Amino acid sequence: MLLNYHIHQVQTPRMVITPEMKQSLTILQLSAAELGDYLQEQAAENPLIEIEWPQEAFAVRSGFRLSDAEDVDRTHNIPDRDETLEKWVMRQLAAVPCSPELRKTVAFFAGNLDDSGYLTIGVEEAGALLGLPVRLVEQGLKLLQAMEPAGIGARNLRECLLLQIARDPGAPGLAAEIASHYLEPLAQGKLADIAKKTGTRPEEVRQALAYIQRLNPRPCASIGRFDPQHVVVDAEVIVHPTGRGQIAMNRDSIPRLIINEAYAKHVLSEAGAHRETRSYIREKWHAAQWLRRSVIQRNMTLQKVISAIVEEQWGFIAGGQSDKRPLKLESISEKIGLHASTVSRAVKNKYIATPRGVMELKSFFSKSIGAEDGAEISASRVKHRIVELVALEDKRHPLSDQEIARILQQEGITISRRTIAKYRQEERILPSSLRKNG
Repeated sequence: MLLNYHIHQVQTPRMVITPEMKQSLTILQLSAAELGDYLQEQAAENPLIEIEWPQEAFAVRSGFRLSDAEDVDRTHNIPDRDETLEKWVMRQLAAVPCSPELRKTVAFFAGNLDDSGYLTIGVEEAGALLGLPVRLVEQGLKLLQAMEPAGIGARNLRECLLLQIARDPGAPGLAAEIASHYLEPLAQGKLADIAKKTGTRPEEVRQALAYIQRLNPRPCASIGRFDPQHVVVDAEVIVHPTGRGQIAMNRDSIPRLIINEAYAKHVLSEAGAHRETRSYIREKWHAAQWLRRSVIQRNMTLQKVISAIVEEQWGFIAGGQSDKRPLKLESISEKIGLHASTVSRAVKNKYIATPRGVMELKSFFSKSIGAEDGAEISASRVKHRIVELVALEDKRHPLSDQEIARILQQEGITISRRTIAKYRQEERILPSSLRKNG
């Protein structure tokens, strides 16, 4: 049979992230303290860049003082531990011999761990931002997950438990299989069904259950969160006695970037300058210009996002409402005409000072839950209530998801058992059967 081969040219749309775009995305998601460090690094590598730090501290400079109200603790929302999870990882990384690419990957992951030690960014997204192949980024994730404590770097509860089981030579042989495939039946107490499907005895399943109950679903919770000295507010929301609001951006939170144009023009116009020297200066000139544009764009985007969030949450910020209203990233995205991923990067590690204290921008976002009176309640408020109920429960008879849903129903919150289970998992809370003690 004769086969005919034809070559066709097909055009497919594909977004290419240039180094400049990557730098802009990086700058957008940096906190004020991190951006200051980043600009210092760039100045050290580029002879055309100079940075100038403000003379006075942000909180006391003329024209921008925090409210004189003495009964408001503006730092009560900031964790007070000196240790940070990122520092914890970096100290371990310093003792590991590995390539610069792997070291860069693990360091990046260390900055993307939540308070419990879970990784908050995907491998593919990390690879795109770092400019590294996914294969190498996955190796970096394995290196992170091999560090202490066991369970660090997990992407979900199941993986967290499996990482701890894999590191324990004394773990029951059935524990890994159950954690991989039978967590839901285990939470429902279907021990006989699990025994039948795994070809084991119910007693072996009970032993595995007792073991899994002793694992830590929040392995890094005791290590620490943020170092308070690195928390710099990006803006202050001022509520005037008339009820009018004002947003004052913290212009002194990052240094001023100055480009030495005179030196660049001198070298480029120098008759005796070598071609390599001129090429080098042109390259550094374009890099400096792009850096300045990226910083300006970051500040403009951040101001738009903060203004939109304050407008949406004004009732809470001004004190008229006891809780934040439900708010999605997409709502702010549509309001200011930016992509949701841009808004997500803009709010990362950013803080504002309000009459209610210093608050992280991402804390203003939450999905909504319906109430019996037709009002909407933020998902964060529901999660907080679930955490409270679990903390106060009798550990000999822990609350099931259905019981929690019934309690919330009595409080006027309509929510399904499935949603309770979802929120419980997002808060790293084990099922009731795995929380039982005694």
